[in-house]
Amino acid sequence: MKDIPVEMLCVTEDTVVQKREENAGIVEYMAELNKETVEKDLPLVDITDFEIETEAGVMIKIYMIRPKSLPKDGNAAYIWAHGGGAVFFSAADDNNSMAHTALNLQCVVFNVDYRLAPENKAPKGQNDFAAAVRHVSKEAAKFGVDKN
Repeated sequence: MKDIPVEMLCVTEDTVVQKREENAGIVEYMAELNKETVEKDLPLVDITDFEIETEAGVMIKIYMIRPKSLPKDGNAAYIWAHGGGAVFFSAADDNNSMAHTALNLQCVVFNVDYRLAPENKAPKGQNDFAAAVRHVSKEAAKFGVDKN
């Protein structure tokens, strides 16, 4: 097995920003591929977004993806943290695949756009996600989901 150069293991704000720029084309390609694979699902769901204020006083966006076929109340909630190792991507990148998930699981999906590292040091992104979970639980009746 080859040794991994130490430089590759050092993640700094500069290297993350550089990698985001280098991978911009890949992100766009993946988003387009994702869109093509689940575009048929989009007419079957409603996607809305709203913002909440976290305990730190920061506004974060949450996308709510709800199949049109669901009953008004008592639905399961699925709260999603997008991929990217808390460094890359955004919740909006996952809305198409989350539409597919909502339809397959017959639930309401909440897709959280948490703050990314390294600009926002841990545990800020995790705290944002926890604030979203608390908000969905507190407002369960408003969203038509089962609080339990």
